[in-house]
This record gives sequence, structure tokens and C-alpha cells, in this order.
Amino acid sequence: RRHMRQLGLDLAGELRRERPSWALEGSHSELCSALVQFKARKVQKVDAFETLRSIHDALRCRGMLQVTTEELEAYSKAAPVVGAKSWSREAVRWILQELGVDGAVAAEPSNQPLRLLDVGSSFGSFIGVIGVDCVALDLAPAHPQVWQADFLQLSIEDGLTAGMQSEGHRLLALASGSFDAVVLSLVLSFLPTPTLRREMLDRCRRCLRDGGSLLVVEKTALAAAGQAGAAERAAFQK
Repeated sequence: RRHMRQLGLDLAGELRRERPSWALEGSHSELCSALVQFKARKVQKVDAFETLRSIHDALRCRGMLQVTTEELEAYSKAAPVVGAKSWSREAVRWILQELGVDGAVAAEPSNQPLRLLDVGSSFGSFIGVIGVDCVALDLAPAHPQVWQADFLQLSIEDGLTAGMQSEGHRLLALASGSFDAVVLSLVLSFLPTPTLRREMLDRCRRCLRDGGSLLVVEKTALAAAGQAGAAERAAFQK
């Protein structure tokens, strides 16, 4: 009963936001088909969250950033589903507003784009945005323009005049102090120890120009609700 109530609330929210034509004008068969598709999307989102949660739990148990091939494949499929949720899109809009970028998709590149490093990008939220020159990387990219790289192992070099070094789809090195902004969205919570999170932040700082911006987005929903997730949230704050 609780599941059906939540499903009904989610459907009501989607109807308010999207106002789909089938809700008012569709036939009975169209209505039934739309409801089946809605439920399938809801199940897919729940499964994606559970996939990410299980990978997080496995990393915390190992105490190191050691991800299996199967986990990377599952992560690359789940991350775009999570990224399509409304709160994720709102996070992208907030980041662009903070950086003074309008967030439209570019038909032509800007003359003086803001140089942005998107660590743990997965599906490339900032690729093709007007006013942004985005370098996006991920352990398991879900977009053809996202570089494959482990940021904690990536070489950050002084005097790298090209700005970056790559080989095929792999990113090998970045120039230090070459970015106006670095984005970490649902990245720090993926790291199993405070030491690794500190190292991640230190590396981001090395990539930033003087006066650059580091924008961090996290989602408490990745921890269990209420008291069950209190210890996990407290550990992340350390």
C-alpha cells in the first residue's frame, strides 16, 4: 500500500510538471500505456539508486577505491538514470548560475568560454553548453565526449602547454592551474575514506586558477533515510 501511495504521488507530481497531452486527451489504451511506461521509469530509477548504493557500500567495506569491471559497467548504466532526475538537473542549473553561465546548448562556441573540469562526469552534463569549455572525465564514461580517467591517478603537471594530454579515449594528464571551475557532483560520497576525499579536493585545487571555483554537489538520498543512515552521513562530514 505504501509503495502504491508513493507511486501515485510521483505520478501526480509528473502530471503537474509535464502536463502531458495523454492525461487530458488520450484514449484509454494511451492512458494505460503511459502509466505502464511511468511505472517502468520509476522502477528503473529505484534500481539505479540501489546500484549506486551497493557500489558505495562495497567500496566502504574495502576501504579503498578498488572497483571491479562489473561494478564499473553497472555504474556507467545507472549514473545517467540518476542524472536524469529533477534534482540532478536542478543541480546543473545551479552550478551554471553560480558560474554566471546561462546554460543553453551552444550552436557556436563562445569566444571566451569558461574553462570547466567536470570530475566524475559520467554523461557529460556540461558538454556543449554556451560559454563553457568543458573537460569531462569519469572512471566509466557514459558519453562519447567524456574522457576515461581515474582523477586520483591522473598526472597534474606544471607547464603542460597543450592543457591536457590524452591517448585514444584515455585522459593521461592535465595542466595545473588551467581551469576556472571544477565540479564534483556525487563524487566525494563515492570515495570510501576521508583521506581519499581530502586528496580529491587537493587535486581539484591544483587544477584551479587563482580565484577559481570548486563546486561540490552531494545527495543525502544515497545514505539510508533517518537514523539508519545517520552514521554514514556523519562519517562523510568528517
